[in-house]
Amino acid sequence: MAERSLWSRLRPNCPFFNAKASRRAKKQRIGQAAAALVQDGETVFLSSGTTVLEAARALRGRQNLTVIYEFSAVVNALAGAEGIAVICLGGMLRNSELSFIGHITELALAELRADKI
Repeated sequence: MAERSLWSRLRPNCPFFNAKASRRAKKQRIGQAAAALVQDGETVFLSSGTTVLEAARALRGRQNLTVIYEFSAVVNALAGAEGIAVICLGGMLRNSELSFIGHITELALAELRADKI
């Protein structure tokens, strides 16, 4: 099977602010379960959304992990985490989801590969 860029595998997500407080405990459990699938040493891509933010928080403490993100809140969740390299895609900020979009984002995604998204 041919390897596809991350950009071709992304799905749209609901607006961040609408989902911020909704079902937080459930989102935390889902985020923790998703983070449990990530192994030390992997490269993972995190899209946008409140459940993704919970997954990012659950990744703290991992070793030799690289996180590629399009969601600006991820940098806050992982800032200062030892053993985790964080790669920001950049681009134009979409205020409704706090995610990056546009040509710059597409160019970056075309050059990156991840073990998990």
